Amino acid sequence: MRFLYYVVDVGFTVYNFLILARCLLSWLPIGFNNGAVRFIFEMTEPFMGPIRRLMGGGIRGIDFSPILAIFILEFAHRLALNLIIGLIL
Repeated sequence: MRFLYYVVDVGFTVYNFLILARCLLSWLPIGFNNGAVRFIFEMTEPFMGPIRRLMGGGIRGIDFSPILAIFILEFAHRLALNLIIGLIL
């Protein structure tokens, strides 16, 4: 069970970093022809796309969906880890 806890914890942490990397990449003039950029966008878009559509266009062109995505992801992260701890005990 500790292995499952570790895998879930690392998985959520890596996904959080992917969302943060996507935010940073949106400020840089790097095109989608870069493989790493394309990978990050393809991994995060299935989660962030629906959130962006729910929030609308943002305020004055600023996209706040990554902030909400990280909040939701952190909530799910803590919930999953607590459920795993409950299974261990």
